[in-house]
Amino acid sequence: MFWGSFEREDAYACIFEAGGAELRIQKVGSLTPQAHALLGWSVASVDEVVTSLASKGVSLERHRFLGQDIHGIWTSPSGAKVAWIKDPDGNLLSVTEPPPHMAKCPQLPPAAWAGGQLRSTLTLAGSLGDA
Repeated sequence: MFWGSFEREDAYACIFEAGGAELRIQKVGSLTPQAHALLGWSVASVDEVVTSLASKGVSLERHRFLGQDIHGIWTSPSGAKVAWIKDPDGNLLSVTEPPPHMAKCPQLPPAAWAGGQLRSTLTLAGSLGDA
């Protein structure tokens, strides 16, 4: 389940309603995956998300220049915890647990990942790559 609803499609984009905001996903003829994260989610617990993803066979990305822990999680100087994965098209995605002083930011609960929303999002991202 995608946590928004499809609104319409035109020649240039697919448009979704996502929490009261319009989300436009650009259509492109081809896409070369970039070295930086293309899309990221703020989550309540990056540890729980990483555990859930690993139980489904998802591998976390490792970056030599960062001091990631044994699970692939990097703790930034601000205290934010970040992990990266790639979607089926090779795009880099991130999940971030904000530092304690930013805990009031909207976040996806760990249950959203366990419930298959990530899979739907990755499927959507993969489908758009074929547009």
